[in-house]
Formats: sequence, C-alpha cells, structure tokens
Amino acid sequence: MTKRLIDIDDAELEAARVALETTTNKDTVSKALQLAATIEAARKNLELLKNPAATDLSDPAVMAGAWR
Repeated sequence: MTKRLIDIDDAELEAARVALETTTNKDTVSKALQLAATIEAARKNLELLKNPAATDLSDPAVMAGAWR
C-alpha cells in the first residue's frame, strides 16, 4: 500500500462518508474506490449483455440448455 498526500474537498468527503456509512476518512476513501471499481465492472458486464454476439447467448445449444 502506498501512502499518498492529496487534497480532498471536505464537503464531498463528508457526503461520501454519510452515503457509504463509514466513520473514518480512510474507510470512506477505500470504500468509495471499491464502489467505483465495482460499478465499472458492472458497466462492462452490461455492455457485454447488450451484444449477444459477444457472449454465448447467440449459441442455440447454450440457449436450449437454459430452459431445462
């Protein structure tokens, strides 16, 4: 883990702390970063689902097995 010195807006940090239900600045920043990564992963998965050709959803054999 690397220690970093950064400027963070106090009002934004407090709003994030309340929204994330954390008690320390460190926990707030850590949870916010984890949430951002989770949201990005979900966005990428959603993009995949929007394009059935990029998944096995366009494979008739796979889809036939889905209804068993």
